[in-house]
Formats: sequence, C-alpha cells, structure tokens
Amino acid sequence: MSADVDYRTQYPNLDALIGGYFHQDFDFNYGSADGAIDAFGADCTADQRVAFLQELSVLLAYSDGSLERALTVMGNAFAFETLGLNARQWMQHMASRIASGSSEPKTQGR
Repeated sequence: MSADVDYRTQYPNLDALIGGYFHQDFDFNYGSADGAIDAFGADCTADQRVAFLQELSVLLAYSDGSLERALTVMGNAFAFETLGLNARQWMQHMASRIASGSSEPKTQGR
C-alpha cells in the first residue's frame, strides 16, 4: 500500500471507530477498549457493521506497517501494545468483537 493512500476516506467505518471512539479520552468515556468497540457497535446500523467488517477484511491484506500507519492517520489514541497485540492483531480483535454481536446494532431508520 503506498504512502499516499487516504485511509480516512477509503475506510470510513474504521475511521469512525478509531477517530470517534479511540480518542484521548476513550477510557473515561467507555471504561475500556472493548467498551469503546461495543459502543461503536451499538451506535452502528447493521449495514454499517457489515461495511466495517468488509473494510477490515480488505485492509488486513496489507503489510503490518500499512496497518500501523492507517491507525496513526485515523487518530488512534489506544496503546494496543499494552495488551500484547500488534496492529494486525488489534484490528482482528476489533473485527471479532463487532462480528460476534457483543453489542446490538441500531436498526435502519433509528
């Protein structure tokens, strides 16, 4: 993946999670990283959750360096390394949590 990729535009649902939920105060707002992921999932429609998982599926095909860059560009403020995870493992964890339905999505039109 080249350095000029506009990650925020190309992966808008991931950007919504990272930029909107993993900001500098995420732990105060959500209590934990999983709490932030669950809040995102609860705020999404079912279609947005599917789009999020599709975006991650595409992005996970890229190099570890590209994944780290994408998280940085999107404003990630969570040190996933403290959990013993690298960027790829962190993204896989987010995908797994959203896919598992750990929080109920909004229905369309709500």
